[in-house]
Amino acid sequence: MRIRPFRFRRPSPAMIVALVALVVALGGSAYAVTRISGTAIKPRSIPADRIRRNALTGTEINKARLGRVNEAKNATNSKFALRASAADSAANALNAGSARSADTLGGSPPSAFQGRIRWALIDGAGNVLDQSGGIATPALHSSTTYVIDFGVDLSRKALLVTPNGPSPVTVSAAPCGGSLPGAVSCSPAAVNDNNHARVTVGAASAPFYIAVLG
Repeated sequence: MRIRPFRFRRPSPAMIVALVALVVALGGSAYAVTRISGTAIKPRSIPADRIRRNALTGTEINKARLGRVNEAKNATNSKFALRASAADSAANALNAGSARSADTLGGSPPSAFQGRIRWALIDGAGNVLDQSGGIATPALHSSTTYVIDFGVDLSRKALLVTPNGPSPVTVSAAPCGGSLPGAVSCSPAAVNDNNHARVTVGAASAPFYIAVLG
């Protein structure tokens, strides 16, 4: 039996092209890792949907360049926000709902500012004709003395009372309770506390305005 000698066949052009393509494909990823840098990427060429969700953290983001936030809820510090609902510190928020510290108030507590002004217009019979709210009607009335229930503590607050009408009438006011400077004792005992104020007018059945400041 005659054995035919092995002959090396020259690869065809198609085979050569296929082998070159295979080498390029296998080495392309290694080339990308070692050769592609930030300078090789065209600016603003990577769309947002090509970035994996939650991939960017505070390390990659320059928070100082984020600019103004339209709404910041539960932020520790919200600067230049249109609205900061519950920020610990709201430096320049247009609206700070529950900020613990607002720099625009100078660091002063709420007690340093004028609170709600409570007022009432009371006629000669003790009826509250108009009011800011929360004041009981009618007021206790006896001759030229009226005891008014404001429903809140009047301690360390100023009472302002003026007559209502064209006739000049003297009028004065003081908180009840008698325990604070300027306070008086009011009767009956049920109204002798700091939620009540006593008004005395110089003429019977004279209407008046009273306001609580502070």
